[in-house]
Amino acid sequence: MQRLTKIGFALALAAFGTSGLKAADDDTEFSVKVGLINPQGDLRTMTKQPLGYGGELGYDLKPTKAMGIGLGVNAGFLLARGKKESFETFDAKATYAGLDLIYAAGETPLTIRTGLQLISWDVTSLQPAIGTGAQGETTWKLGFRFGLEYRITKMWSVSSMYNFSHWKSDTTANTSSNPSFVTLMVGYKF
Repeated sequence: MQRLTKIGFALALAAFGTSGLKAADDDTEFSVKVGLINPQGDLRTMTKQPLGYGGELGYDLKPTKAMGIGLGVNAGFLLARGKKESFETFDAKATYAGLDLIYAAGETPLTIRTGLQLISWDVTSLQPAIGTGAQGETTWKLGFRFGLEYRITKMWSVSSMYNFSHWKSDTTANTSSNPSFVTLMVGYKF
């Protein structure tokens, strides 16, 4: 039930978080993105897998010509399944919500995005010797992301983002790790 509450919170933030901001109708857009994730660093060590998947909802105020900076609110999820045949492997799921600054790259269909996120990790052991079930903190932690988005058409885009966050296990070693991942997503804008 706690997991559903986190997802609901993240989706509500994305859908209604910028309702008070004023902009012309053609300056705002909702987006839905799906794609692959590539676990990096500690996340790769935990899952021992090169790929996972994820999705994201977003609401953007596009960069204006005068300032060249826009604002985006996003909420999403990711899942990186652990390799069951390997020792000390884990399934890692995350729910996140964040705020991006969007920079226009001149008159090109390319934008640069960077921002802060709140990320909640749900890490589950796949090895009975370690103990099954949740293996650490599920509280919201601050994360950071940056990347590029390229507009293929008015409605379709592709994006790649690097995401960095923090997680702490609840084992006797009480180890901290910094799960990071790269996303490659296809987006549709409304």
